[in-house]
Amino acid sequence: MQKTRNRITLLTTNALGFPFIVRHKAIKFTDENNTTKIIHRTTSGVEIISYNTFMKERHIINHKVYPLRREFDADALLTKYNHEPFNWMSNNCEDFTSDVIKETCGVEMRPRSPQRTNWIVVLGIILILMILIKR
Repeated sequence: MQKTRNRITLLTTNALGFPFIVRHKAIKFTDENNTTKIIHRTTSGVEIISYNTFMKERHIINHKVYPLRREFDADALLTKYNHEPFNWMSNNCEDFTSDVIKETCGVEMRPRSPQRTNWIVVLGIILILMILIKR
């Protein structure tokens, strides 16, 4: 069981393989052995890895610290959230971190996936412009 102290950090980093257009979100925590770890959803599922392994070829774009209001048990979260496969539109890394923060910190993330919302808005604007130009 990997329990953390009294806070977790939401990290926004570059997404491997998509250097300029996609961001990746993950939760940084310190386990009971005082080791810094990451729990995040990948296209292969939810995983827990060391912070140093996670940061290879990544850079931090943003971070935000959240105080815990409920128990944060990384192993239990891994089990709970690994049953549904990755989906860009309904079960991505942002959805996962939003759910974990809501469950353990009591903070509702709006929107659950800001990046997905931004892409939908951009595609909507492009569609509207295509319709207007065609007229």
